[in-house]
Amino acid sequence: MYVNQRTTIGEYVRMWLARKEEELKINTFTRYEGLSKRIVEYLGAIPLGKITQADVYDFYHYLRETKSEQTRYTPTSACINLVKIKGKNIKAYIKNSILQEKNVNRNSAEKVAAAFDMPVKALFIERTDKLSDRTISHYHKLLYEIMKDAAFDGAIADNIMIKVRPPKITDAIEARCLDIKSAQLLVEYVRAYAVSPFKEAILLFLYTGMRRGEVCGLEWRDIDFQNKILTISRASYYLPKRGIFTDTPKTPKSRRIVSFDEKVAEIFKDILIYQKEKCNIDTPKPYQRLIVTEDGDPINPNNVTKYYHKFIREYNLSISTPHTLRHTNASLMIAANTPITTVSGRLGHSNPEITLRYYAHQISSENEKAAKAIENMI
Repeated sequence: MYVNQRTTIGEYVRMWLARKEEELKINTFTRYEGLSKRIVEYLGAIPLGKITQADVYDFYHYLRETKSEQTRYTPTSACINLVKIKGKNIKAYIKNSILQEKNVNRNSAEKVAAAFDMPVKALFIERTDKLSDRTISHYHKLLYEIMKDAAFDGAIADNIMIKVRPPKITDAIEARCLDIKSAQLLVEYVRAYAVSPFKEAILLFLYTGMRRGEVCGLEWRDIDFQNKILTISRASYYLPKRGIFTDTPKTPKSRRIVSFDEKVAEIFKDILIYQKEKCNIDTPKPYQRLIVTEDGDPINPNNVTKYYHKFIREYNLSISTPHTLRHTNASLMIAANTPITTVSGRLGHSNPEITLRYYAHQISSENEKAAKAIENMI
């Protein structure tokens, strides 16, 4: 790939994406491909050697005034009440989103409206919002990577993005999690009524804090019963164009070793029973997945989520997602005064700062309790 300072940003981005398609995770590449469209649209005609900090800041201003490509539909109170009372035939994932007062896409809004034979506008507020601060920060990070590689390729002397201040993020992240009573009730119902292998997958989300893809990617060679540790080194994903496929976990730090207790050991033993009785797998091979269909094949991770939504709706449990259970695991560790570095390590976060950002509200609550305890002691 021959490039120089006269190569336009648009030309370089197209070449850069072609190269990165082989290097990046497919989910990351798909996201970069989508973000690059606006970069090429606004900055594409500028030669690599001519772009300035002012050009980049102008681009960020343009993004702040740009509407999102996705129109969102916010359920009205009438919609929420209708779904709660008469939404029996609405798909679980749509119903849960509405009951959590979350936005849905047009397709989901139309399905709900059709179910009640009402116009979409009677049940939803249509929103086409401007891009969020966090989305604009994603553009900044992508531009940084593009210009860094352009400098590495010798097209420019320095990465101009080093001198560009990142956009300020004002929309804070707060992880949603179940309270202890809701978590206990969920475990009680899952143990009593959920079917394998979904039952075991749900319990592993909660007891280990693993991501959905990580649980679905577990193989028997990853489980050390003697030392009660499991190794997380792969994840299972699904995309319509590729089907079910295996990739590395989300970040390098996501490759990790996690200790487990006797409750988790019993979950693994229940999976062995399921595989023997339902899948005709008497002695699983080291490379055999744990969470499999009755044919012994890797399960579609999306089906785990669909089952979970259907299950909590059927038993009227607290609205949540499999990822909520990961957050709940972290919240419970923090409540037990587990060091934040340990929490971060078990979750596979890139660094403890990410953990602090996601669970700041929980840590603040524990700080207040600690201050009150000191006050009572002295």
